[in-house]
Amino acid sequence: MKGRKRHIATDTDGNLLACRTTPANEGEREGMKPVLNIVKQNHATLKKVYVDGGYSGEPFKVWGKTTLNLDVEVVLRQDAGVTVKDGIATLATSTPTPEEFTMAVSLARTGGKGFKVVAKRWVVERTFAWLLNFRRLKVDYEERIDVSEGFVYLAMSCILLTRLFA
Repeated sequence: MKGRKRHIATDTDGNLLACRTTPANEGEREGMKPVLNIVKQNHATLKKVYVDGGYSGEPFKVWGKTTLNLDVEVVLRQDAGVTVKDGIATLATSTPTPEEFTMAVSLARTGGKGFKVVAKRWVVERTFAWLLNFRRLKVDYEERIDVSEGFVYLAMSCILLTRLFA
């Protein structure tokens, strides 16, 4: 088994629209381009996509706009730019807003630990959690990438059938 990454696109309900499995040494942006191509082919009216910080960067946004006519919006975590060391929070700016200050105090109290739900990003994370309920997807045993990708589609089919008949 080789190291692999899974790139997925979902709708707002968390239903899988497209998936691509790539070798781990392939960059996130390069791995996501074929996924967005598939989604745009199947959903021509799509105008905007939300991505996490791994897909940030002007070249990816420009590629999305020029190639697929998609508005790519990067959704960052609220605590982006805050570092916590020895119970002291350091902000990226010297003039924080009251919200940033409150968040930094909260992070300092918890030691920078804890899960925070980020609007729009949690949908894909939830879909990954659903998929990881399938033992075959927890560890990638497959020799071929296309088989590994096929198991993702099979698992999502099981999830959708369960929703339909439950």
